[in-house]
Amino acid sequence: MNFEIGHNVKFYKDLTKQYVVLATRNQDLNTDFLNSKVEKFTIKNLEKLAESNLSVLVGFHYKIGEIIGYEDGLCIIGNFENAFEDDLQF
Repeated sequence: MNFEIGHNVKFYKDLTKQYVVLATRNQDLNTDFLNSKVEKFTIKNLEKLAESNLSVLVGFHYKIGEIIGYEDGLCIIGNFENAFEDDLQF
């Protein structure tokens, strides 16, 4: 898999928008994952997303969130999308 949680990507549906990878088929976004990481993520309310055990829909490779703005240096996530490997690019 080419992308990891926290990577900023573009999605084939609209290449003018920015998205962030929130989960992969190999790694859900949950509190265990956050607690195991040393690096700091710049996603607003990431802990709340992790508490919901955000995962990828069966059959897809990634769960991504549209970046709709920034506040205090953190990206604000809007709509979620499920994506395949070939749907994304850096």
